[in-house]
Amino acid sequence: RRRWNDEKRAAISALHELRRELERRDVRNEHLEQRGKDDSAVIDALRADVHRLQQDCGRHVEIIDELRDKLQQRNDSQPAVSMHHSQQVLYEPRAEKTA
Repeated sequence: RRRWNDEKRAAISALHELRRELERRDVRNEHLEQRGKDDSAVIDALRADVHRLQQDCGRHVEIIDELRDKLQQRNDSQPAVSMHHSQQVLYEPRAEKTA
């Protein structure tokens, strides 16, 4: 009878230990699940940021293209500037010294 009680106590103790281990694992799993949700939220936010930046870059490229076109049109519409002979800078190379 005493041996039966000892085995019963050992079995109950083992069951309690198993229950505590399962609770620890449940807590750890909940923590990991929450961390996974947090990571997913961060990833979603980063994706949204990247998408917004891509849109901004696209708009900036459009603006740059428009400005380049306007500048080209302005350059094309202005008459060529001709300098008066007295305003021209003439380049005359120096005579090389001979020994």
